[in-house]
Amino acid sequence: MGWSGGLIMPLLLSLAWAGTAHADIDTSEYELKSSIRSEKEREQFRAQLEKSRVEEVERERAQAEAEARRHAEEMERLAARPYPVRLLEARCTVCHAATNYENQNHTWLGWWLVVSRMEYFSKVALNSGERGVIVAHLTETRPGDTRIVLMEYGALAVSLLGAALLVWQGVRRIRQKRQRNSYAGDQGQ
Repeated sequence: MGWSGGLIMPLLLSLAWAGTAHADIDTSEYELKSSIRSEKEREQFRAQLEKSRVEEVERERAQAEAEARRHAEEMERLAARPYPVRLLEARCTVCHAATNYENQNHTWLGWWLVVSRMEYFSKVALNSGERGVIVAHLTETRPGDTRIVLMEYGALAVSLLGAALLVWQGVRRIRQKRQRNSYAGDQGQ
């Protein structure tokens, strides 16, 4: 008997000493407390069940009415806000959170470009005149400071100047080409 035999014997003795294990289950919890024996008891039990069912239905109805009242009050509160605020939330918060535009400041031009970009590139469906209402509201509530004014209108001026320069160069090239063609035509005669 090696070292394993020396361990087996105390293990067997401890199991024999422990005895059988009993679960702490009280079977009386699963037994029927009382049974309905008479027709009168059965009717009383049915009446009690019906009463509790009616109470539950009434409780659910009261909860539904309270929820409907809360919803109606919320709708009234939302409807009481100015039209531009409701329009802004209805159109802009469909795609992103209000913090996207609440943390920005622009001039009228900047807000017009932002709303136009949303309308044309993101395919936001704005009804006639809604763009103007949204832009006016954003300009009024989140105006740009001097730095933003200079930046946005400066970018517009540079863009217009660049477009004018391109048009001028195009007109100049057309004139030069016509002059060359007319000079070549004069030379050939």
